[in-house]
Amino acid sequence: MPDQADQLRHLVRQAVRRLPALGPLPPVVAVTGAASGAGTTALACEAARELTSLGQRVLLVDANVTNPRVVEHFGLHPRGAIHDVLSGERRLIEASVPLDQGLMILGGRGDRTPPPPLDLSAQDRLLEELAASRSALDFVLVDGGVAGTPWTDRLWQLAQQILLAATPAAGDLRAAYAAIKLARQESDDPGLGNGRLRLVVTAESGSPRAAQAAEKFADTCQHFLGLNIGHALLLPPRRDDLAEASDVRQQAMRNLAAEILSYYHVTTTRVRVNRTRNSHPAE
Repeated sequence: MPDQADQLRHLVRQAVRRLPALGPLPPVVAVTGAASGAGTTALACEAARELTSLGQRVLLVDANVTNPRVVEHFGLHPRGAIHDVLSGERRLIEASVPLDQGLMILGGRGDRTPPPPLDLSAQDRLLEELAASRSALDFVLVDGGVAGTPWTDRLWQLAQQILLAATPAAGDLRAAYAAIKLARQESDDPGLGNGRLRLVVTAESGSPRAAQAAEKFADTCQHFLGLNIGHALLLPPRRDDLAEASDVRQQAMRNLAAEILSYYHVTTTRVRVNRTRNSHPAE
């Protein structure tokens, strides 16, 4: 099993080097969990909704190919799935479901159908479809499931921003740290700091335990990895039976969507400035 994982990660690195030949992608936000049950699907779905409320055209991709939940979250009955795009049986536009407010869903199959091989050909098909849709999309949000796999390694390397969900449990935070450490070891471009990676801790609003755990986690990343991940977002769990908790969570998600949009504009401006400077070097 370790040999197979190493081979898959080698494919990931090869594919990322080939990315420029595939054309530019829309801004990608990867949503992954430190462990199963961290709430990545709810986080991805709610972030997509809030981005569309800000006037953005969003494609939400369920790339958790072994345990897809996005379609179930929205109560959809799609005509296609990411499996079809990865296998080349359908184009992205054919497999996606349009919703209101500029949101499109590329779901997974909930019938336990095994995913196609996640090899270079399958990954390139998906990237080519995303590149072809660039003019129609402002953001692509990807629910990648649990972090630390070769598949999520690829998503992290492609993403402009990464949301890593965890609970305050020590085991969850250890898994989050391990995923970050592995990503830095495997990536040719290990830059995960300064806002690119955001830890999202699901905990009761105002929980001192969660706040302390998040602060300690950030200090650990800074001390041992030299990585500044900033302040974690403390996200109250979904509580349909408590209106106040629901309102606090919705406001937190609105703030997160605004931060995603702001980060994109800031980094885009920096890239443009750097390109201008490089094309007009000082004499």
